Amino acid sequence: MKILIANYEFPPYGGGASKVSYELARTLVASGHEVHVLTSRFGDVPKVESIDGITVHRVWSWRKGVHDCGLRGAFTYLLSALPRLRHILNTESIDVVHYFFGLPTGLLSLYSNNIRGVPYIISLRGSDVPLYDLDSRKLVFMHWLTRPISRHIWRRASKVIAVSGGLRELATA
Repeated sequence: MKILIANYEFPPYGGGASKVSYELARTLVASGHEVHVLTSRFGDVPKVESIDGITVHRVWSWRKGVHDCGLRGAFTYLLSALPRLRHILNTESIDVVHYFFGLPTGLLSLYSNNIRGVPYIISLRGSDVPLYDLDSRKLVFMHWLTRPISRHIWRRASKVIAVSGGLRELATA
């Protein structure tokens, strides 16, 4: 299969989801699949490179830092990722897209699935689930604002995967 993993975090940038997406991609390549990753670019890393058989496509993002993307970084990643996503889908016969984070990255499924018909998986990681962090007023407001679109993204997914049983219960609620 040809698999695209979309995550605004990928080594050397980001935290846990960065490492998980790398290990998933590496394992899929070792299993004989062709894997592309669409991620953000920070500093002077190449725009396209091959890492352990994974084709990594990096797009501009106005990140706060190496390990902190922030809302600004996530939003600018989406703006930069959409044209590259279109290019990848036009040049590669991608069979499935795995979006890390329902929001913001899952928003790209509105193009890949709704317009192009490519099936996708959503990997819920925590802060992309409503009610996960009630202490962040900004996050609570963003979830309230984006609730209808989150539901649409989750319902259209071939599979929604949560990193824990507790997060799955929270997402179900």
